[in-house]
Amino acid sequence: MTESEWYSIIQEWEKSELTQQDFCITNNLTYNDFKYWRTKGISEGLFTTSSRWRHKLAKESKEPLSFTRIDNIEPEANPENKYMELCLPHGITLKLPV
Repeated sequence: MTESEWYSIIQEWEKSELTQQDFCITNNLTYNDFKYWRTKGISEGLFTTSSRWRHKLAKESKEPLSFTRIDNIEPEANPENKYMELCLPHGITLKLPV
């Protein structure tokens, strides 16, 4: 199989609802080959490690992201403790310095 054929297959997997292993079984592919070409594509900038989840979250999540700014500490007292909280779907919370 050529490099471009593998990259097309990986794009098909990204659109599917299957795990990598299930996709390989269903399409009669070697899982190790699939991982090799996906990793190679990621290193060349053709895919991102989260591209599959970006597509999946866009379909699943109907709620907008919520932002909460926390300013309860005086800047003069301890400025490094000021942060912004970013609440993502699926219970993921990021605390970012402001």
